[in-house]
Amino acid sequence: MVTMNLGDIATAIGIPEIAVRLILTLFAAQPLAIVYRRLVVDRRASPYVHHAYFTLTGLALSYFCYGIAVVNSLVTICSTYVLIRLAAALNRPTLAPAAVFLFSMGYLLVGYYFSSTDSYDINWTTPQCVLTLKLISIAYDWSDGRAHVDEHVDDDLQKRPIGDLPSLAEMYGYGYHFGSFQTGPPFPFKRYRMFTSRRGKFGVDIPSPGRLPERQLLKGILSLGIHSIFMIYVNSQTLQSEPFISLPMPLGYLLCGLFGFVFATKYASIWLLMDAANVWSGMSYDTDKEKHGSVTWDSMTNILPYNLLFGTNMMTLIPSINIHTNQFVLHYIYKRLRFLNSKTLSQLGVMMFLSIWHGFHDGYFVAFFLCELPFVSAERHMMETFSPYFQSSPVLRYTAAFIGFTEKWIVWGYGLLVFQLLHTERVMPMWRNLYYLPHIICPIIWVMGSPMKRAVRKLWPLRSGGGGGNKGDETNGMVKKRQ
Repeated sequence: MVTMNLGDIATAIGIPEIAVRLILTLFAAQPLAIVYRRLVVDRRASPYVHHAYFTLTGLALSYFCYGIAVVNSLVTICSTYVLIRLAAALNRPTLAPAAVFLFSMGYLLVGYYFSSTDSYDINWTTPQCVLTLKLISIAYDWSDGRAHVDEHVDDDLQKRPIGDLPSLAEMYGYGYHFGSFQTGPPFPFKRYRMFTSRRGKFGVDIPSPGRLPERQLLKGILSLGIHSIFMIYVNSQTLQSEPFISLPMPLGYLLCGLFGFVFATKYASIWLLMDAANVWSGMSYDTDKEKHGSVTWDSMTNILPYNLLFGTNMMTLIPSINIHTNQFVLHYIYKRLRFLNSKTLSQLGVMMFLSIWHGFHDGYFVAFFLCELPFVSAERHMMETFSPYFQSSPVLRYTAAFIGFTEKWIVWGYGLLVFQLLHTERVMPMWRNLYYLPHIICPIIWVMGSPMKRAVRKLWPLRSGGGGGNKGDETNGMVKKRQ
């Protein structure tokens, strides 16, 4: 009898064994969610049963992937609990966020230092970076709850502060929650607490989500299949190969767009699978007050595939992917930098945090500071100037949409090259062959943006009521929140 282990299977399909293990844990989350819903949620079990289920299943999945390295997450969760308790004992709640931030980020960076290589790594730091965001958010939410003591009795989940100290059981359950531990999303602790204790809007019997989790699961499998096929032809090796580097410039940019699409399908598959598990478990359940209490299931959604695929500019693409991490940096980084009195400095602070959070490779810093920030800024300048004119006829609207759609994928893929390859020297031959056009065009737009806008307004005055900028981006068509 011929037997094959995971290593043999990984070798046969051409991917690392650790990647196979990670994918299997994402699929394992589906039956775990169904069992959790039937045996724990629907039976209104004690909160401690919820915490124990999440802790034990999360530990098992983590051990399956990373072995004894699971001790790192055990240590950081317990240490965060001790730091918050110490701040409470000293009656200095504002110490908790600073202490937990420094400890969690320091632990993660030490882990990067000792475990990272010159390629994209999947190891214990992969879930640890998500856990870091979760632990930082708990410390801030508790500190904010102490500063505004009335917030903790508010059932509105849009308000994150918590009034009571988290228990160690809660923190382990939240940290190892199988629908978010491995790859995110880093959802608010208050949602976890209220769901497991069945308080507020979770006090009712959670309704059935119908066929929604099956649809999300099928979308995730489809995205994974598309990614697996295209990765055979568009991967780190082919991007650095001589045939690609020597491509004519137009074909090089088209391949950048294809790479951006392939990159997106990887994360779409991961987060759609997680979304299916979270809907199945009931954790995604919410009610939309603006729609008279109608049930929604998008509270744990971390990617909007329709927006991502068909949005017509980078300003619709970026908010459509890794949604909860974007919300984290908005709430816990950007807004905490108000004392700088400068949106620009706050944005730079966000870019610095995201770069360091991803690791020490210089490609991360280049991707955030020299690609995402300038590219989005230049695009915004252009849209503020020309977007009102695109609304004057359907032909112009569709033309603008096509141009924006093409630009989005090409420029995003161009910037992602350095993010994927990790080091600037690896991407320079490709960018050189592409004549650095995005990096050259952006400063020109910044310098000429205001004079160009005044000249355009003077030559083609806007008619009364003829539009007013790009708020909401009229050219991208209305996209749905839940696809």
